[in-house]
Amino acid sequence: MNNSNNNGTFILKILRSDTGSVYEIPVNSASILIETIKESISTVTNLSPTDQILLGDTTLLSNRTLESYGINRDKEIYLYNKKIIDNPSLRPEDIDIPIQELYNRNMYKNTRDYDNSSNLIQKLAGLEIQLRCQVLHIQYIKETFDKKLVQCQNVIYEMGVQKKASNFAINNYRDYKEKLMIKHHNAFSVNYKRVFNNCESLIQTFESDMNKLKQIKLHDSHRTMLRNTLADCIPEMEVRRWYEQCKREFESAKSKVSEYDFQTTATNDALDMEIKKISPLSLEEAQSLLKILIEHCRQLPTYLLSFNSNSEKIRKHMELIQQKGTTQAEAQNLFMSFSEIKQSQEQSLQSSNIMNPDALRAINGIARNKNIASQYSFDILRLVSRLQDKIKKISNLYPVMSETVTQLSVWKLIGKLI
Repeated sequence: MNNSNNNGTFILKILRSDTGSVYEIPVNSASILIETIKESISTVTNLSPTDQILLGDTTLLSNRTLESYGINRDKEIYLYNKKIIDNPSLRPEDIDIPIQELYNRNMYKNTRDYDNSSNLIQKLAGLEIQLRCQVLHIQYIKETFDKKLVQCQNVIYEMGVQKKASNFAINNYRDYKEKLMIKHHNAFSVNYKRVFNNCESLIQTFESDMNKLKQIKLHDSHRTMLRNTLADCIPEMEVRRWYEQCKREFESAKSKVSEYDFQTTATNDALDMEIKKISPLSLEEAQSLLKILIEHCRQLPTYLLSFNSNSEKIRKHMELIQQKGTTQAEAQNLFMSFSEIKQSQEQSLQSSNIMNPDALRAINGIARNKNIASQYSFDILRLVSRLQDKIKKISNLYPVMSETVTQLSVWKLIGKLI
C-alpha cells in the first residue's frame, strides 16, 4: 500500500465479499466519519449504509472517524452485506457467461445469386465474398473468445477477492473470540479461583476454628460466669446459621460456575469444530480452466491469419481478371481451387480447433465456480455471524457469574467472626 499523497489524500480500496467487486474511495482527510465513507460506498454499490459492515483491523463503527482507527493512508477495507445475515433466504445471483452467440451467426449473406449463376466470373466473385465472410466470421469468433477470456479473468479475480474477504472474516472472528471469550473467561477464572480457595478454606476449617475459640481462655479481668472463652463472646447459634447459609450459597455458586465452565468449554469446542469444518475456497479448478481458454485464444490468430491470406489471394486474382481477363479453363481452375479452400475453412470453423469444446466447457465451468464462490461467501458470513452471537451469549454470563462469586455470603461470615 502506498502512503498518503503530499496533499493528504489517500485511497480506501473496498473489497466486497458477496460479489468480489472492488471499489476505490478517495479520501481527503482521516478525520472523516465512517458514516460518510458508507454513504460514498452506497453510491457505487446501491447498498445502504445500514446494510454495510466494514472491517479494517476491526469493525468500523459509523460514528467514529478513520483517524480513530489509525487509518490515514491507503488501506484495504472489507465490505460485507448485512442483508445476507438479516435474510437467511437471500441467495447470490448466479452469473452466466453466455456462449450461444458463438453459434447464432449467419456466415454468408447475399451470396445466393452468385452461387446460382452460370457465369464462372460471377461464381468467383461470389467465392471472394464468401471467403471474406469467413474471415469476418473467424474474426468475430476470435474477438468473442477474447471477450469471454477477459470476462473469465475478471470473474476469477472477483473469486480471489471473495476468498480473501471470507478468510478475513474468519480471522476476524478468531480475534473476536480470543479477545472477548478467552480474555473474559481467563479474568473470571483468576477471580473465581482466588475467592473459591478463600471460601473453601474458611468453610472447611470452620469447626476447628470454633473449637480453637473455645480453647482460648479469657483474661481474668474479662471472665464471668457466662463468658469463660472467646467462643462465649460470639453469638454461636447465629454464626452457625450464617455458616450454613454460606455453605449453601457457596455450593450453589460452585454449581453455577461448574455449569458455566461446562457451557463455555462446550461452546468453545463446538465453535472450534465448526471453524475446522470449513473447507477453504479453492481457485485451482477455475485457474486450470482459464489456462485451457487462454491456450485456445492463442491459437485463433493463426487461423485468422490463414483465412486472411486466402481471402487476399482470391482478391488479387479477381483484380487481375478485371484488368487482363482470363480463359474459361483458368477461371474453372481458380473456381475449383478456391472452392476447396472455402470448404476446408468451413470445416475448420466447425471443428474442435476453432470451436474447441474444452474451451467452451471452460467458460461454463468458470461461471459455475464463480457461483460456488458467491454462495461460499454468503455461507461464511452467516456462519461467522452465528458463531459471534454464540460468543456474545456466553460472554454475557461473565458479569453475572463474577457477581455471584464476589457476593458470596462467606464474606459476611468473616465479618461476623471478626
